[in-house]
Amino acid sequence: MRSGVVQHSAREFRPGDTAGAFLTIAATNDPLVNRRVADEVLARGGLVAVAHSPSLGNCAFMATASRGQVTVAIQTGGASPLVSAALRSRVESVLPESLETKLDLVAAIRAELKAAVESASERGNRWRNAARRGLLDRLLFGEDDEAVRDLRRELGLDG
Repeated sequence: MRSGVVQHSAREFRPGDTAGAFLTIAATNDPLVNRRVADEVLARGGLVAVAHSPSLGNCAFMATASRGQVTVAIQTGGASPLVSAALRSRVESVLPESLETKLDLVAAIRAELKAAVESASERGNRWRNAARRGLLDRLLFGEDDEAVRDLRRELGLDG
């Protein structure tokens, strides 16, 4: 099978059907067939996702919400894809549209702190204190200029 090609055969599963596949999705309405597919793929060291029982496979699909470099993934272990989708929708509704820009700002402040403070432990303590005081929430969810000033002050970068 060539890379990037999906192959569908409308017939019963036969041993050897998964040979050469990079990823196999076992999603029939027969759990016994799904288990046979998974067993074959796992025996040859391949990747398999089993729709009705993700624990039978070695990979799973998740509902994801993304803004720039931030991705939030939700997986219900096969219990309910609709719950995953509903939760993804809720998460998407609260992720700021400007999250990518804000993440870039936090990364720049992080780099500045790393240059100013040698101790990783001390840097971690400063970030945890800032988070406990709600400064990251303020920065991520709205109060840009004042939140940046307060965050920089809390991190010891206001000088």
